[in-house]
Amino acid sequence: MIQGDKYTYPNSGGVLRNKRGLTDARLLDQAMNDLASAVWAAMSTAPVPAILDFSYLQRIHSLMFSRLFDWSGQVRDVDTVAGTTVIRSASTGTSMTAASQMNGSAACGRWPHN
Repeated sequence: MIQGDKYTYPNSGGVLRNKRGLTDARLLDQAMNDLASAVWAAMSTAPVPAILDFSYLQRIHSLMFSRLFDWSGQVRDVDTVAGTTVIRSASTGTSMTAASQMNGSAACGRWPHN
């Protein structure tokens, strides 16, 4: 656990704090997969938006995970480790530019849109 990490349960091995109180990584992973799959299926028939920007990605994240996480769709303000994945906060820099990666993939078809 990274000092100041408010996103994971202490001594949990990186299990993200969640609205259901799940502390088993496998159960949380299954809940995340179930919710994300259901939302993705519902959103997948929408046309690709003209602009794939960061706020659009935040909206997708919020739609997929707001039933599990209070902070879904928000920019993190401290680093965290979920399992073996280090998730950087906005203050330390991000490890990916998902919006630019999505722009390159938009030709593959339809993306969720609200």
